[in-house]
Amino acid sequence: MKKIRDFNFGYLADLSVIALLIGLYLIKTKVIPQEKNILAIILVSFVVVFIVFVLIYMFCQDTKITNKSETMAFIKTEENEKVEELPQNTTKYGIDGVKINGDIYKTPDGTHATIKKNGKLKIHSITGYLLYIVLGGHEEPKDLPSDWNLLKEK
Repeated sequence: MKKIRDFNFGYLADLSVIALLIGLYLIKTKVIPQEKNILAIILVSFVVVFIVFVLIYMFCQDTKITNKSETMAFIKTEENEKVEELPQNTTKYGIDGVKINGDIYKTPDGTHATIKKNGKLKIHSITGYLLYIVLGGHEEPKDLPSDWNLLKEK
């Protein structure tokens, strides 16, 4: 189970989009015959694969944050409403939010990210970043619930 938790399915979603674009390019340049059946099969296959990887990414994986910065970060866990330290070169799972150098970041489910040496949060994949934005992950969320006050005060 740990290997699945550590694996970032966002990368596979990124690869499925790249493969879809290559397939469409090969059809457009007529390297692959432009029959409607082949086009439909390619499109449906890659869209289904992409959706499966995105669903696994969003619903089957814990949020994973690794601190590679030289400063202490603080995290709010999903399971309980307490704030913990995230020391340098440490990875934690099941995180709802992180505070780095006074900046608070909300981290939606499935987010795999690293706190870089400059203290900024880096999301690991293009698909992961898009989901991060769409699902409400961003710096200094405006409408934080009251259980986030502990993180604000650190």
